[in-house]
Amino acid sequence: MFRWQNALRGQFHHLLALGTLPAIVSLCPLAFAPSASAQTLDELVPPDAARDPEAWVEDGIAGDQRAEPDQPAAESRARGETGLPWPGEGELDLPPPLQPDETIVFDDGWLDEQGPESELEILTIAEGLELDLPESLLARPEWDDILRRFNSLSNVVTLSSEKENFAQLAVRASHDEELLGQLLRIHGYYDARVSHSLEAQSLIEDDAAAEVWPSVRFRILPGDQFRFGSIDLGQLEQTGQDYPALREGFEIEPGDPVLSDVIEQERADLEDVLGEAGYPFAAIDEPHLLIHSDRSEADLTMQVEPGGKYVVGSIASLQPDFLSSRHLARLARFQTGELVRQSSMLDLRRAILATGLVSNVDITPKEANAPVGEIPGVADLEIDMTEAPLRSIELGAGYGTDRGYQLSGSWEHRNLFPPEGMLRLHGILGTREQEAGVTFRRSNLGGRDRILTVGLNGDIQKRNAYKARRATFTASFEKKSTILYQKGFAWGAGIEATISEEAEKTASGELGERKTYKVGAIPLHGLYDTTTDLLDPVSGFKLALQLSPEISLESGNAPAYLWGRIDASTYFSIGERSILALRGAIGSIVGTELDKVAPSRRMYAGGGHSVRGYGYESIGKSSVPGQPNGGRSLAEFSIEARIQTSMLDGALSVVPFIDAGTVGPDSTPNFKEIRYGAGVGLRYQTDIGPLRLDLATPINPRPQDGWLAVYASLGQAF
Repeated sequence: MFRWQNALRGQFHHLLALGTLPAIVSLCPLAFAPSASAQTLDELVPPDAARDPEAWVEDGIAGDQRAEPDQPAAESRARGETGLPWPGEGELDLPPPLQPDETIVFDDGWLDEQGPESELEILTIAEGLELDLPESLLARPEWDDILRRFNSLSNVVTLSSEKENFAQLAVRASHDEELLGQLLRIHGYYDARVSHSLEAQSLIEDDAAAEVWPSVRFRILPGDQFRFGSIDLGQLEQTGQDYPALREGFEIEPGDPVLSDVIEQERADLEDVLGEAGYPFAAIDEPHLLIHSDRSEADLTMQVEPGGKYVVGSIASLQPDFLSSRHLARLARFQTGELVRQSSMLDLRRAILATGLVSNVDITPKEANAPVGEIPGVADLEIDMTEAPLRSIELGAGYGTDRGYQLSGSWEHRNLFPPEGMLRLHGILGTREQEAGVTFRRSNLGGRDRILTVGLNGDIQKRNAYKARRATFTASFEKKSTILYQKGFAWGAGIEATISEEAEKTASGELGERKTYKVGAIPLHGLYDTTTDLLDPVSGFKLALQLSPEISLESGNAPAYLWGRIDASTYFSIGERSILALRGAIGSIVGTELDKVAPSRRMYAGGGHSVRGYGYESIGKSSVPGQPNGGRSLAEFSIEARIQTSMLDGALSVVPFIDAGTVGPDSTPNFKEIRYGAGVGLRYQTDIGPLRLDLATPINPRPQDGWLAVYASLGQAF
């Protein structure tokens, strides 16, 4: 974060490395050159030479193994025959040099010497890399973070598996010396000293030939950890009665350790606090430190200009023909006269993006009236938007063992009737289903996430139990829970009118007499949700209720009945990597007999979101095997464990599960004929939710049930 302002005094602890490097480079050809007298490595390069190469070079080398001055450099290199890169040949893969921090100033009392340190401990980081440091530093809480960062950024650590000569390792070690100094300064050790030395080590391979390679050792003298002295936050005190709360949001006090990361975090926190307190024009400069070495303190100066307190005036759209100011105001969760809050503007921005009509949104406060004394000013919010493509075509294809082949397609215009009036044409062509329809939807009608939907559909359904041809008109008004805005309570109400020509399968397996049903219904639903996520919950529970008073006209009969269903699910964390999920459902049709209810409106169970291992809607009593009649009651239960693995960086989970379900002809569920299924699934986590693949088999199958069923979808099974 910080850069040195006084580079000369701030980098004094690197002088040793800069003075050592030329000497190390000069001795490399000598260390590996063959000798006529077959001198050993210790004779050519004594141990003290690696630790203090400058002194060794000044004293001269025994036997004078250096090349004569007039000998060509190439010939001198040729005598080595080491196979190692010669310094200066090729390029070393090095990061850019560390930049000095210009926000740190040292006072004139900066010390060039440190006091005595406690006994040093040797810490081995990797092969050929050791750290010498005081035992007291190892016990300090910040050491783990220093070591973690060093291991991830160090050139010596990341390249320790590569065998290098002295020159190559010297360059990398110099960089790591600067890195260690910078990491220590980040944690408040501004008086730290770091130096390094290169040593020779022998690697025995195959218990025979010995190879000699260099290693590096860093010596760390951290000194005292500096603490904050005075703290100057500029004009923050001019906020008057808001000052105590704002100052509390900047959680650095005199005497706290000087930690660079904490300064950055608290600066961001102060920006958030000002933004939430109604200061939309606040500005905070870069923090500056004045280091006092004589008392191991640092004074922090960070200029804060609050810019005045403001409330919301008007919301103004800069594209009123596209999305009007009035419509954008409906999306806001704040009113005129409320404080201008950063979170409120962010929420409004997300709501505008959620319409799907824009690709980018900028909300800019503009001063309308300046503050006067303790009276806040007024700021209008100007909203600039970039239109997204409004028309789209979707095509899909799929296959399921229980539903056959299916092709689907749709065309929609999401703002054909501004604002947010969508027209959609859609169709399905499949083995068991054909459909064509048109849908009009008005989103955010009268408020956030309130949706009016009107649709006209025609479809043909081919099921094991029946075949139906239907024409349906629907209209509904609902408050929905969305992925961006998950609500604790969602609800909906509507009307439905259906004309359906349906024929049931007989005992012979043939279609029976066709009957025409005219059904009127008032579907209602409510959802109470405390879970953490719509697609992948890890805790909480859901409770959903569906009720539909209906009347069905067929052959002069007009029975009225109530169709109802309750679904509940809950989720528990087991340890850090597993979730236990449970689900139950109870359904009933009350008020008439089974044969008075159109087959397409009866209750069914079986399939990927019901009882896995069985075919779609295949559970229940059957006129003939494989041809369920549906029922007036339903009960389903599921339990599964979602176990996160370490594969694919933790994105892959394994999910064993057991499902159970029954469908009966009476309005009360009959548990004597319950069916069980079990299996295992995989979940791959994506940014929008988990991809699901389940393999299931029936535990107590009937003759017509297959031994394996496969299900795939986006999101969990429940």
